[in-house]
Amino acid sequence: MTKNLAIFGLAAASVVLAKGSLWNMDVDSYQVQTPERLACDQSIYDAEEDYGHCYNISAGWWFAYEGGGTVSFDSPVYKDDKGTWQLVTTDSKTGELLDPSNLVEGKGLVVGMHASGGEKEAPAVAGIGFNWTKAETEIDISANGGYCVVYNWSGEEDLQMELGWDDTKHPDYDTWYAILPPGSKNLDLPWSKFKKDGYAKKDPTTIEDATTKAVSMKIRIKNPNSAEVSGTLTLSELGKAGECGNSSAPSGDDSSSKDDSGSKDGSSKDGGSDAIIDMSAVSAKVMLSNRTLSVAGLSSSANVEVVNLRGQVVASKVLSGSASMNLSSLDAGIYMIRVQSKSVNYAQKVILK
Repeated sequence: MTKNLAIFGLAAASVVLAKGSLWNMDVDSYQVQTPERLACDQSIYDAEEDYGHCYNISAGWWFAYEGGGTVSFDSPVYKDDKGTWQLVTTDSKTGELLDPSNLVEGKGLVVGMHASGGEKEAPAVAGIGFNWTKAETEIDISANGGYCVVYNWSGEEDLQMELGWDDTKHPDYDTWYAILPPGSKNLDLPWSKFKKDGYAKKDPTTIEDATTKAVSMKIRIKNPNSAEVSGTLTLSELGKAGECGNSSAPSGDDSSSKDDSGSKDGSSKDGGSDAIIDMSAVSAKVMLSNRTLSVAGLSSSANVEVVNLRGQVVASKVLSGSASMNLSSLDAGIYMIRVQSKSVNYAQKVILK
């Protein structure tokens, strides 16, 4: 995947079931989606960063973090001049994918993590996660029912998926988390599978309290021992509960669909399907030549909308056959192209230059 890539695939045709809506390589290869639509406040964004836009539909900012013990990450993760771990994903002004990157085409977000020297009262923690928004806005995600996740973890110890909130507002909250076991997994994690970490002994909060004040999701190694715990996490899909049932869990070293239970028929001992999406079923394809937009593979007429990153429809037209749209009047930037008909429900991101 190169830095000059100008078109990003987003969704599949209607014959393919929905994938994880929060993040996956087909939905959006450089961000995650906010679980709810947010009001746009331009004042919290630097006009010279974040592609010059105020995101209120697509947001989410990946990060790496540490705590206690001795923690490290495999390249290309690095520490900036403030001593903060940084994932390598995209150019902050253009949104284009960087090379090298922790985003690997055909796999997902790939991060090697190491944690050692921990103690029972101060475990070593290495993890990744994303904030729903750059401003760490609190969002009520309780109605989502939980998470689904498709991943591969090469380590021998369990990972933990935790809910994050603003510690300055809620310093006494305990952490709620669910277990991600080793191997290639496609898991559904309803809130009933989340439990308290236990460090805040008198914390009265419930999972309902935590999910109504969520600002982030994190996946972490938590190691209370001196010996190192390490592995590589490949995260290919993340969504609300029940959305990830049609995507195969990624293998750590190849694209085999055989899961860690030894099954070759796509079944999973965790209750999730490992069926591989047949992308040949997606007939629609958005094509951009200069400022002329066309859609190939339509068997009938379809409504085509051009949506900016504020969620506004800035152009629309019914297209069929060789018909096209002239986008010369639009400003340069990133747009979502939505194609909808009786047989197609497809979306694709484009960059107008």
